[in-house]
Amino acid sequence: MESTSGDSDSKTDGDETSKKVASASGSNLALLKKQKHTLSGETPWAHVIGAPERGCLLIARGESFTGGQQYFHQAVILVLEHNEKGSMGVILNRPTQYTMGYVSGDDASPFSQNALYFGGDVGDGTVSFLHGSAVVSGSVEVTPGVFLGGYDSACDLVNQGDVKPNECKFFARYCGWGAGQVRPEGGSQIRHTYVL
Repeated sequence: MESTSGDSDSKTDGDETSKKVASASGSNLALLKKQKHTLSGETPWAHVIGAPERGCLLIARGESFTGGQQYFHQAVILVLEHNEKGSMGVILNRPTQYTMGYVSGDDASPFSQNALYFGGDVGDGTVSFLHGSAVVSGSVEVTPGVFLGGYDSACDLVNQGDVKPNECKFFARYCGWGAGQVRPEGGSQIRHTYVL
C-alpha cells in the first residue's frame, strides 16, 4: 500500500505529540507505565502526580482557605513555572467583574470584551494571558497545547481573523511560592496535583 503525504503528516504530528508528552510528563509517565501499563499507551489527559511540575494543575483542598487567603478556596491553579527556586502559576477559576476593555481603557482592543481573571496574590499591576494557538509568536508553551504570552502577535492574529478573542484568557497578578512550598502531601493545603 502506498503512503500519501497526508499519512506522512499524520505520522509526523503523532511523533511530535509523543515528544511533547514525554517532555511534559517525563518521569510521571514512566511511573504510570509501571503502575497502570494499560493507560501508558494512551496520550495522558489528566492524572494525579506525586510532585508538581510545569504545566500541572494544583487543586486546593475543599476545606482549606476558608479563613485567610480565601481566593485560594477551591482554587484550580495552572503551574506556569516550577524549578529549584520556586513556583508560579495562575488561578483558573476566579473571574472578576472586569473586562480587559475596562481595565485597559481601550474599548477598541480586540480583547476588550474578554473577562479578566484574578490570577493570584503576587505581581501587582501584571496581566498575563493564556491561549491555545501555536501560531502566536512570542509565546511560550507551558504544556502541550497551552501557551503563555505573545500579546502583540495575538492582537494581529485576531484582527486578521486567524485567532478568536475567546480563545485567550487574561489574568491579573499570579501565584508565587518559594522553593519547596508547593507540596501535595504532608500538611499542605493542596489536595491533588494533576498533569494535563
